Parts: sequence; C-alpha cells; structure tokens
Amino acid sequence: MRHSYDDFEVSSYQDYSSVTIPGCVTVQSKRGCHMKCIYCSTPFTEWTGCRSRKIEDVVGEMGVYLNEKRGIKRFFLADNVFNFPLSNAKDFCRGVIKSGLSIEWQAIINPAYGDDELFSLMRRAGCVFMSLGNESGVEPVLRNLEKGLRLRRSE
Repeated sequence: MRHSYDDFEVSSYQDYSSVTIPGCVTVQSKRGCHMKCIYCSTPFTEWTGCRSRKIEDVVGEMGVYLNEKRGIKRFFLADNVFNFPLSNAKDFCRGVIKSGLSIEWQAIINPAYGDDELFSLMRRAGCVFMSLGNESGVEPVLRNLEKGLRLRRSE
C-alpha cells in the first residue's frame, strides 16, 4: 500500500544536530476545535468541533510509516488542543504505550483539561514537552477571550 510519506523524504524534517530545538515530524490525530476563542483562526481553517482519526491509524502512521520505515523518533502532535476530549488523549497515549514505540513527542494542551492519569500516560507514552497558553492572569481578560479558562477551576 502506498502512503503519502512515500512522496518525499520526511527524514529531512528531523534535525538531530540541534540540542536546544530538535527537529520533529508533525502528525495530527484530530482536526478542529470545540473552543470559541475570539482571536483564533481554527474555526475558519479546520472548522468547529473535533473530528478524530482512529487511534490505531495515528499510532500506525507514527510507528510503521515514520518510525520503522524512516527512523523518525520525534513527533509534534499538531492537534489544536491535544487533551480535549480527555478520553481521546488518554486513548492515544495508551495506543502508543501498547505499540511499544520508543519515541518522543510534544503537544499543545489546554490547562483546563487534564488529570494525573493523563499526565502519567503522556509521560509513559513518550511525551517530553507540553506547550500551553494561559494568555492572562486577570479574570476579566480570560473571560473576554472566551477560551474557557478561569483563574480557579470550578469543581
């Protein structure tokens, strides 16, 4: 079976010469975003709501096509909010762990979604970097951005 990765040399996207900013290959497990942040272009480029790929397909793409065939070991999960829905993020991590892949990856997360189990799973699955934006420490600004974040989590 032919795969889109067969059309170009993806390994050139992974630069091991830099220790501070290692190269990585982008993979996306879902498109779209459920949030309605007033400054974001995602609703126009990927639409609203989340459309998830099958976890087996994403892990297979990372494992078979990129890790085994191309030697890729570093990935950037380009999901707009990796940890929403929470169950999807956990399933992804479990899939990577079950596959036995020895990889490193990073993702963008929203601090409003997550728990100890997720962060443990992420680490066990090879997550080495999480990028997050909280935009402000002022409640009215957070509310006006419509990002879904508050200074204190409501329980």
